[in-house]
Amino acid sequence: MISSRVAARVFCVSLVFVLLAGSARAQYSECPLPQGIPEAVYMSILAQADAYFGGLTQKTCDSIVKTGVATCKAQVKAAYKCGVKTANSNYAILLKQCAELTDPDARASCKDGAKTLRDYNVDGYRNSMDDDVMGGLVVCDNAFVEALNSQCMDIVVVGGP
Repeated sequence: MISSRVAARVFCVSLVFVLLAGSARAQYSECPLPQGIPEAVYMSILAQADAYFGGLTQKTCDSIVKTGVATCKAQVKAAYKCGVKTANSNYAILLKQCAELTDPDARASCKDGAKTLRDYNVDGYRNSMDDDVMGGLVVCDNAFVEALNSQCMDIVVVGGP
């Protein structure tokens, strides 16, 4: 028989799972999603640019873009690693809480829920990094390159048919 204290804990843990799982691949406040990193790196580069940025040679811009892409990819991977480390840490904390449950079925259910939550968030960070269209690494290799080179050479890009 489950005591009222254990039942309350199971309820609280379950409520946390529902709230977190309902946040659609929750982003941890200490770890930005990888897909947002290219824009942040781009804005950082532009913020550091001086008055001559925009009138540089193609050779200089190629070097700047190459360095920018390397930084972009490194920061995207760092954001992913941060998300995974946080998910794993939160998982370990939840397991410690689950271990306090005296009912074996409740404890097993709690552990399964903790694993599901961890996997869900790790997958969200992975998709944010690796998605074929909007993943951070793809953006670093494509839109980031075009935007940074255009700013470097002061090229006006006009889109549309």
